[in-house]
Amino acid sequence: MNSNNFSKAIDLTEDLIDNVIPENSVGIFLLGYSPCNNGKFNPLYLSRCDCDLNNTLKNHIGYFSQFKFCLCDSISYAFFYECKIFHYLSDNTFIINETHPQPPPDLFIKCPVCGK
Repeated sequence: MNSNNFSKAIDLTEDLIDNVIPENSVGIFLLGYSPCNNGKFNPLYLSRCDCDLNNTLKNHIGYFSQFKFCLCDSISYAFFYECKIFHYLSDNTFIINETHPQPPPDLFIKCPVCGK
């Protein structure tokens, strides 16, 4: 799934994570829930993983009920896409992590939205 699209909302369980996300993959993810299983995903947390998205998501089991993800071809692309989603969510909804995404270590790149 190397595109600008997130997956559908998936229950945050070890088996489902293993079924959809390869080990050692780079990507961004949203954690949240769908109230009353109405199909509308409510994101609460946005983040990026530069090395093992599968394992990172497993660390959040028990804290959130669902996730969405987007696999990325590179760490820099993951950062750029995380920034775009961060600014969109910051303007349109509540997310727990209000701190602007940080660029990956050793890459001298800036946010494509605000230049940070």
